[in-house]
Amino acid sequence: MQASVDKNAKEIKDYIEEIYWGSGKHVLLLWHSKGGVDSAAALSMYWNELKDKVASLALAQSPYGGSPIASDILREGQLGDYVNIPFVKGDMQALEDLTYERLKDFLRKYHMPEDLPIVSFHTEASISPAVLAT
Repeated sequence: MQASVDKNAKEIKDYIEEIYWGSGKHVLLLWHSKGGVDSAAALSMYWNELKDKVASLALAQSPYGGSPIASDILREGQLGDYVNIPFVKGDMQALEDLTYERLKDFLRKYHMPEDLPIVSFHTEASISPAVLAT
């Protein structure tokens, strides 16, 4: 899923329709990380076409409010000045779509369906990563 949110949302929509067409059963979406952002976008953008095909959405570690890492890499004067961006595989738009500003704009334009059951899981470390690395 190393493409823009819009492109992945369309692919997910098509895949949901294919699964539903083949099985006749409602689809439970379970996604991790950016896949959660992409699947939520698919449901927001194409809900009229998917509402009778999707049972619910479950997300794990999805940066739906944006990723500070994406914002830092792309911000002038921050990591982006020191990191060689071509190492990122896929579409650079995928990283831009994960910034706080871009996701905030997306959420203003598209809203999650109110009648869709959603569960979102996240974890939090109580010790610093430096301690984990030793």
